[in-house]
Amino acid sequence: MSSFGHLSNEEAAEALKRVLWDGLHHVYLAHISRECNTPMLAYCAIKAALSEAGAQHVRALLTYQDAPADPLIIP
Repeated sequence: MSSFGHLSNEEAAEALKRVLWDGLHHVYLAHISRECNTPMLAYCAIKAALSEAGAQHVRALLTYQDAPADPLIIP
């Protein structure tokens, strides 16, 4: 984490790889800030980490500070 309290894309990707499990199907990217990151940079970092870990089936969902996230319907 930076001295400003922001989680980097690389740190988020590494944290995700540590908690991956076969039952994980969705992950919300909630570390995106207005000043220090972009949704596409965050998404690409997470998708690369998922691919490296063999977890391409996990869907990465973007979140925004000023809008609700897409709903996740659990059957």
